[in-house]
Amino acid sequence: MNRKERYSYRYLGDGFKVSNDTRETHLNNNDLIVGSSGSSKTGSIVYAQLKSLKDSSLIVADTKGRLAKMFSEELNCKGYNIKTLDFVNPENSDVTYNPLDYIRRDERGNYREQDIAKLAACLVPLGYHHEAFWPMSARTVLEFAVAFTLMALPEENHNMNIVESIIGKLMVNDRKYFEPWISEHYNTLAASRYIQIQGMRTADKTIASIFAIVNNAIKSFAYKEYRVIFEPYYNSLRTKEEWEENPFAMDDFDVDERRLDFSSLGKEKTVLFLNISDSDHSLDDVVNLFYAQALQGLMAEADAQDDGQLNVPVRIIMDDFASSAIIPDFDKLISVVRSRDIWLTLCIQSFTQLETLYSHSQAMTVINNCDHIVYLGSNDMQSAQFIGTRALKTPEAVLCTDRQKEFILEAGKPVSLVNKIPSYSFELEEENDDQLSA
Repeated sequence: MNRKERYSYRYLGDGFKVSNDTRETHLNNNDLIVGSSGSSKTGSIVYAQLKSLKDSSLIVADTKGRLAKMFSEELNCKGYNIKTLDFVNPENSDVTYNPLDYIRRDERGNYREQDIAKLAACLVPLGYHHEAFWPMSARTVLEFAVAFTLMALPEENHNMNIVESIIGKLMVNDRKYFEPWISEHYNTLAASRYIQIQGMRTADKTIASIFAIVNNAIKSFAYKEYRVIFEPYYNSLRTKEEWEENPFAMDDFDVDERRLDFSSLGKEKTVLFLNISDSDHSLDDVVNLFYAQALQGLMAEADAQDDGQLNVPVRIIMDDFASSAIIPDFDKLISVVRSRDIWLTLCIQSFTQLETLYSHSQAMTVINNCDHIVYLGSNDMQSAQFIGTRALKTPEAVLCTDRQKEFILEAGKPVSLVNKIPSYSFELEEENDDQLSA
């Protein structure tokens, strides 16, 4: 496959399209979409991405559940595999998402300690606490619980609900349960973390506070209605008596077929609709863990290829990216995904919102690694000042711009003021090279 067949275009404004071939444009394919509520981030930009999709796989946040209904049949006709992970109505999911599935093994068959640490870091980010001691200690507890679950328990028990039960035993200091295994496996991450936790017990209030942080971090995995997603071996259709008799009987429920494999998106064209609520943020930490593990899995798949690129490029559209949860080291990740043919579209309401979760330097790194910034309009003065500086306009002029227009900031070029793509009405036209922005 030559590059012209491999790479198509994406549409960022009315009549404004950009090639996805980074060698042709000399730009990365990361887009930052900035606009307040009602500015058509989904109806204009995301809708157009789906309508014109033909060269890449896609993970797209479907906050209202409309996109899957609108595009599943159309994309299927284009040859795409369609998958749905529904965090609003979990019974509608056709794939499962178990965070422990993405803890890799090394060449000796041991679970990678770095992956366990990353999972703990995603669930207990440093940014939520003024003192690093508390989240770091909570991570120690979580790392132990995950490591013990993976190393000491059978595969059917490898899920976050079991991790929660392990933490419960740890809270009551059930030494008879843990220490026989620890004594036989002293040279493991689980044993190391267990010893550290025992050392924390000298101060009752301290250890109680640490467990409170851990329990808050994993509470979302305990909701019964979500077990059908988080526990691959859970069959919600069986009665209570059937479940108690044999909790892991699956009947015709194919565990491996339903298990979400991130690497598959880089092998064959796939669209994964991620249905998340824009009004209930109780699962935001889980969603951000999902994004972090998706990036990790896709990067590992790319690195396994001879040319260091995915066989099929993958774009991830993160709606409400800066709403309430942090992806650890995201400012570093966004800097290295380009060469692997992983593309990101980040939708935020304002630059101020981005800095509420990430430090100023981290936020600027994220912004600087998006070679296309689409400003759809907002009432945020900081955003207006940023756009105005690039567009040679005053912040007041930016704020007073007609909401049917948008500013497009493309690296290395003057700012463009163009009409927005009308909401939910984009139609793909014949490709004309004269329309290309780069």
